[in-house]
Amino acid sequence: MPQTPSTPSAPEGYRLAAWTAATVALAVATKGCLLPWTGEDLFSALRWGLRLGLVCAADVLFVLSVGHLLWLLLALASRRRHVALGVAWAVFYLLGVYLLFSVPVFRWAMVPLELRHLWLTGGSWQVLSSLEAVCPWWQVGLGLLVPGVVLWFSGQVVRWLPGWPRPWPRRFLLATLATAFLAHGIAQLYIARRWTDPNRWERRIAQCAPWVMLRSCLRELFRPDPLQGLSVSATPADEHGKLQPPTDPPPSWTPGGSRPQNLVLVLLESVGAEYLGLYGAPWNNTPQLQQFLRQGGQVFHNCYVASPSSCKSLFALLSGRYPRCDWGLIVRDEPEIDVPTLF
Repeated sequence: MPQTPSTPSAPEGYRLAAWTAATVALAVATKGCLLPWTGEDLFSALRWGLRLGLVCAADVLFVLSVGHLLWLLLALASRRRHVALGVAWAVFYLLGVYLLFSVPVFRWAMVPLELRHLWLTGGSWQVLSSLEAVCPWWQVGLGLLVPGVVLWFSGQVVRWLPGWPRPWPRRFLLATLATAFLAHGIAQLYIARRWTDPNRWERRIAQCAPWVMLRSCLRELFRPDPLQGLSVSATPADEHGKLQPPTDPPPSWTPGGSRPQNLVLVLLESVGAEYLGLYGAPWNNTPQLQQFLRQGGQVFHNCYVASPSSCKSLFALLSGRYPRCDWGLIVRDEPEIDVPTLF
């Protein structure tokens, strides 16, 4: 029986289904790498498998949804199905690469990446420049190679299946998507009821990394001012590109006058000066510090740290000792170290 123009032919439909199944397998494998193995016995292995099903339910649903959208694209492209098939392969390849790279990202950042993370760190090129610290280059090459090999092998497998020229049943496609929706709903209900701690590792990795990134991109796309709230270019600066202090404090903030009797040390973790209203940013996020400034405080624009690492810098600041030159931490390796401190 000839195929209707609105339905992909059997080889194309089976190939698309094989790519979807291969990407689902990659998604499950990535979550299996992130979920700690606790299978000392058969019962513990079964519990680990159930937890794996809970944490990868969102990924499976996302991959199946992408597969169904590509199946519709293939059905609509009646005359250029080879182009639509190439687009489908590229989408599954990029999805597989992102799923694989989400493993080191989860282990490093403990959260899935969003567009604001890339923007606040200076853009994707800044992230790529420090990629080697998170993922060695041989792992990068392996992550780029594995999805292509898996998709090629899955496409070859369908040629060996008996009876593959038959049309791909639509009811089976709808049934798989409905089952994935049901499983995802049950998983999310269980996570919300039982894994209430937001810092629990299983709850963190239960998020679908590609969907989190796509959702953040769509959120910024439909904003009235896309990415403007994250851009550092909105910060007031002088002709040399340096930050200007606020103009409203009285002249008492400048050096001089009586010597201060007390020192209040305020430390902020992982925030740039260009995002603080104290340094002229357009956001009113430091009202108390600006009040201290009006009462005779002083703003410093240059600071030299003992180490580019926060933990080591804090140790040097509070103890007066230089930090270790390697990646080791004194506070971890020598917790009973005897040094004078500020407190």
